[in-house]
Amino acid sequence: MMHFWAANAHFALVVLAGSALALCIFRARNRREHALDMGQRNLLATNFGFFTTLYTFFLGFAVMTLWQNYSDTDTKLTQETDLLVVEYRLSHSLKGTDKLRALLQEYAAVVAEDEWPAMNLGKGSSKAAALYEDIWRETSSLRPQKMEDQFVYSIMLNNLVEVNKLRHFRLLQVNGSLYPPLWVILYLGVGFTIIGFYFASVENKISDGVYIVTTLVMIFANLYIVIALDRPFGEPLCLSPDRFLESLQAMRAITASL
Repeated sequence: MMHFWAANAHFALVVLAGSALALCIFRARNRREHALDMGQRNLLATNFGFFTTLYTFFLGFAVMTLWQNYSDTDTKLTQETDLLVVEYRLSHSLKGTDKLRALLQEYAAVVAEDEWPAMNLGKGSSKAAALYEDIWRETSSLRPQKMEDQFVYSIMLNNLVEVNKLRHFRLLQVNGSLYPPLWVILYLGVGFTIIGFYFASVENKISDGVYIVTTLVMIFANLYIVIALDRPFGEPLCLSPDRFLESLQAMRAITASL
């Protein structure tokens, strides 16, 4: 959790600055009268309500999009590890594949134990990348002679192509999927919403205070969810490497059963 706040210091600054600005606006609004009459304030409040609704829709859309991406990433992790196990199982049909199976086992272990912590920090693992290249070289060096072996070999190559796509997709998620302009819009929305608090008043300190606090809590909570979902392999919603560990166990079980 501490790494989350360290890696997203901008969010912590927005929360602190936004809260301080909202407090200043609340106190300033109650210390002196508005320069606008009631009709003008009602008009501004109406426009502010429209903006708030639009911003809430944009924020909700970001959350839903990122949640879908988070779920897709989780699903593709299962597909990636399943293909590794299938590759391991098929390799038993070909001669001279002992080294390939050893590489597949080592790769699954390294991804879980070395690459996962690196992804949590927004990086990849050179060790896992090197092992993956070794798997490709070892598979490409196979020369099946029989027709049925060539068919199995073709399936293994296709599986590796799919694993390559899934691995590439996984590594693309390490640093998030939201572009900088979208972050600018999200944070500008916070600022404009807080400024709008100055005009949205029912002339009751308790009611105004509750309105400001609840609005800020909901906005900051949604921003927190956006940041958490934007990096599926970062804190606090880090996807687990258990599937790779399970695939490693499955490979060992296959060998033990033969």
